[in-house]
Amino acid sequence: MDGELTMSQEEATEAHEESKHELIRRLSPTQDQKTRLSFEHEELGDRKPSQLLRHLRSLGGSFVSDGIQQTLWIGRLPQNMQALIDTQKDTELNKVAELVDAMS
Repeated sequence: MDGELTMSQEEATEAHEESKHELIRRLSPTQDQKTRLSFEHEELGDRKPSQLLRHLRSLGGSFVSDGIQQTLWIGRLPQNMQALIDTQKDTELNKVAELVDAMS
């Protein structure tokens, strides 16, 4: 055993666990990516725009920033509504949703 490095079973297990956890952390989607995936199939459908916004907020919870929620919500609306929203950049999002509701 002269010059050989040996590792105890406990050290080997610990090293394996650390490597496994790091690999999972690196390959796992971030919370934003998970949220985007859950939002992918959400559509306006028969809902009013404000109802869709509330639904997206409930899906995202506190994990999703207002900016991301707004971007995802706007992306689910028809083009004419998106154009109106673009003119309301300084207006609070709930007020914008009410305005867009009046259009639908």
